[in-house]
Amino acid sequence: GTSKSKKMKSSSPVITLLKPGLHLLWVVLGLGFGLSACRDLNPIARPRQNLIVRISTGTAFQNSAIVSSTLRDIDPTDPIIEHGHCYSFNNPVPTVEDSTSRLGGRNSFGTFTSNLPALLPNTTYFIRPYVRAENELIYGEMFTIVTGEVKVLGGSNVTPTGFTLTGFTSTNVNGNLSEQGFCISTTNILPTIDDTRVRVNVTANRGIFNAIITGLTANTTYYCRAYLLTADGAVEYSAPTRVNTAN
Repeated sequence: GTSKSKKMKSSSPVITLLKPGLHLLWVVLGLGFGLSACRDLNPIARPRQNLIVRISTGTAFQNSAIVSSTLRDIDPTDPIIEHGHCYSFNNPVPTVEDSTSRLGGRNSFGTFTSNLPALLPNTTYFIRPYVRAENELIYGEMFTIVTGEVKVLGGSNVTPTGFTLTGFTSTNVNGNLSEQGFCISTTNILPTIDDTRVRVNVTANRGIFNAIITGLTANTTYYCRAYLLTADGAVEYSAPTRVNTAN
């Protein structure tokens, strides 16, 4: 009986030594599962394809346009280093390799607006907003605008001291037109608003407008252009035309 009790006592430390090891194994495994669960519950946010949405087709003039888009979210782990709009009249899916407005970096969501210059009149343009982050380039939904045209239809009611000018614009400016009219000169074949300017009341976004020009010199050639002055201060001109006053 004594020898058996000694064997039991000698085996007891083996059991007590195994228990801490098992506990340590479960702690390590549990810590690993816990860290994995934390990674699953808190994934690193990445930019999404629906990061940008179109909110407006913007306003198209004859040679320029104003377009706006909305940035819906910001990923603080992948900051935006560039954003804007890319556009083209011959590429239906424009990229930053086409004409592009560059508005710089951004750290807040909301609306951003681009002014698109040097456009062709009476032309459809394909436009996409974009954001460039450190790790990727994302494009928004493509949309289109159609530029208009402003022109002088001609002069009428010609007298030695005046005539009537008729202009036309197909531009739909959505209330963004601050002024329209004609500019004339006897020396500048491409007159601007810095020459003689005749303002016409803005009564509609598009259509025919007229102005009676008086106080002119008889038997003189006048170079004339219609113009539009946009709300942001851009001026767009028609092609020039000539009107000769009577003798």
